Amino acid sequence: MATLLFITTKKTWGGSEPLWCDTAERALAVGHRVTIAMPTPEKLHSRHEKLAEMGAKIIFKAPWAKPTLLRRVVLKLRRIKRPEAKWWRDHLPEKTDAICISQGGTYCAMNMPGLVPWLFDSGIPYLLVCQSNRAYALPSFQMRRDIQGLFRNAFKICFVAEENARAAARFLAMDLPNAAVVQNPVNLRDTGIVPWSGDTKFRLACVARFEIRDKGQDLLLEALSRPAWKERDFELSFFGNGPDGEIIQDLIGHYGLGEKVRVAGFEPDIRKVWAAHQMLVLPSLSEGTPLSLIEAQVCGRPALVTRVDGNPDWVEEGKTGFLAEAPTVYHLRAALDRAWDKRYFWHEMGKAARDVCMAKRDPDHAGTLLKMLDMAASRTKTES
Repeated sequence: MATLLFITTKKTWGGSEPLWCDTAERALAVGHRVTIAMPTPEKLHSRHEKLAEMGAKIIFKAPWAKPTLLRRVVLKLRRIKRPEAKWWRDHLPEKTDAICISQGGTYCAMNMPGLVPWLFDSGIPYLLVCQSNRAYALPSFQMRRDIQGLFRNAFKICFVAEENARAAARFLAMDLPNAAVVQNPVNLRDTGIVPWSGDTKFRLACVARFEIRDKGQDLLLEALSRPAWKERDFELSFFGNGPDGEIIQDLIGHYGLGEKVRVAGFEPDIRKVWAAHQMLVLPSLSEGTPLSLIEAQVCGRPALVTRVDGNPDWVEEGKTGFLAEAPTVYHLRAALDRAWDKRYFWHEMGKAARDVCMAKRDPDHAGTLLKMLDMAASRTKTES
């Protein structure tokens, strides 16, 4: 059996966390030893508590503080050149066979001081899991060289969309022969189709974090502000939570959409959402492969999405949904109009979306990632 280390860059629970958690649970179930390192959370999630009950050791990493002048003098006298890497050396198991680093984005490992130099010094094979891509928030040029080394030395770089891998290769100006595509689990206990709502009103749902710089809810609201849409018999509900909920609510009033658009808040039972709604609308500016898209398709619903990152891998224009060619008000309006013209075909499109989605889904996402970790751990044992 191997000793595995899981590092997450996230201190709050989100869509990036279930994949590594499922993989850690599987590793424990087959007899591997598991250690987890994560930023100190305000509250431990129930999934983390379950891992601890199964035998995982959890280590919390407090935020790095720049050493005081006196501390720098002491470090220099002790000849400690990279003190930020010392925490990793002191707190993590020496006999680790392989490491999985789960990142909310593509380059979030760089936000954990000392992690990258420790990885290089340790010689332990590691996998990077890159969950999303923000083209507008690329790291600095100075950091880019370190990222090139981080990616080059990785045993595997796991992306959730091929386009995310291409974007990383483009930014780093390097080939990524060690890249792989993995899939996230869906938040559905029942993966059967959800019966179609017989409501004559056309009900849309935007299921996404309330953060407009990524999810583009502001663009969608402006696109719906035209007089033609105010006359159409539809309803749009925003499901989710996040920092921009108040902005979304203000924009609904600003565009005079209060009679047709509402902020529904967070709904943990996604099947309940799709029992009452007929199509997903995601006006995203950046994504990985959004779980809300896959969940909608599994439930038998078509989707209108922007052509960004993993979205076009799962939506075929006019057959399983609609593609706005860019995350702009103009392109969203055009896609919304095409969708409205085909509104009486949404039910059939939803069934087609489900068929295609189920055929493409990885039935064992945790097993796929664990297999890569086992391969990396085998290399460690072979070399030792």
